[in-house]
Amino acid sequence: MAPQPTESIAPTTRSRLMMPRPIDYAPLSLRPSKAELAEYRRPREVFGYDASTGFDEQKAPMSKKGLFGQPTNNDVWERRYRLNAFAETNGMTYTFHANPAHWPGKSKKATTLTDVLIGSGADGQRVMTCFEEDVKAQGAISGRDVEFNEFLVVALELGVRTPTVFLTHRRRPADKAADLLQANYTVGDLFARHWATIDGRPQYEAARPYLTDQVLGVILRVALGYDLHLSGGWLYLMKPDRSASAGKKNFVPQLVRERFEIAAAVGPSIAEAARDASRAQA
Repeated sequence: MAPQPTESIAPTTRSRLMMPRPIDYAPLSLRPSKAELAEYRRPREVFGYDASTGFDEQKAPMSKKGLFGQPTNNDVWERRYRLNAFAETNGMTYTFHANPAHWPGKSKKATTLTDVLIGSGADGQRVMTCFEEDVKAQGAISGRDVEFNEFLVVALELGVRTPTVFLTHRRRPADKAADLLQANYTVGDLFARHWATIDGRPQYEAARPYLTDQVLGVILRVALGYDLHLSGGWLYLMKPDRSASAGKKNFVPQLVRERFEIAAAVGPSIAEAARDASRAQA
C-alpha cells in the first residue's frame, strides 16, 4: 500500500501565517455601476498595449467595439475592478499583469501571470495567488510541439533558498513507494516536454527536506490535485485548469477563498520545514 498522509490541519483564514485579520470576500461579488467602472478604467487604459511586454497594472487594452458599438471587454474590466476592490479592502496589492521574471522559477518568455494578488501575514510571510499560463515545448522552449498549460496558483514565501523542482500530482498513489512524496508526485518539467524517461531521484532528494511527510500530509488534505513547484524560496501550489474560462475563474469568490485557505493551512508546516532544512545545511 502507498504511504498515507500523517497529519490533517483544517484550513482557516485566521492562521497566524495568513492575514492578520479575517479576509473579507464580499468585494469579489459586488458589481460596479457604469460610472464606477468607467472611473476605474479611465486612468488604466493605455493605447497600444502589448500583452507580451506590458507587465504593468496601469496598462490594458483599449475598448474594442462589437457589432452594435458595445465594448467587448467589459467583463475583463469588471473582473479587474472586483479584484482591486478585494485587495484594497484586505490590505493586499493587485496587479493585472505581473512580470514573471520577478518570480523565481518562472520564464519571461514562456510564462504569463495574470490577476496577481499579494498579501502578507502578521509575521511577514508573503502569499501570492494568480492565474498562470505556461508554454511547454519538446525538449526546450521552441516552436515545436507546443502546448499551453493553465493553472490557478497559490504561492508561499519560505524565507530561505530552495532548489527548483516541479512535481506533478499523481491521480492514483503509487504502490510500494518510498514515502509520501514519491507515492503522490512524479518529477516533471514546467516548460519542456521530454520523450525519454526522466531520472527523478535527484529532484526527489532535493525536495525532501522541504516537502516532508508532515508538510505533504497537510497538502494532500487541503490541496489534493495541485501540482507543486518549489523554486528560489517559494512554494507554488498549482491547480491545473484547462477550461476556456480559467482566467475568469481566478476571481470566483469560492476559488479565491480556497487558495487563501490552502495558504493558511500549508504555511506553518512548510515554513517550519524550510527553516529546519536551512539549519541542517548550515
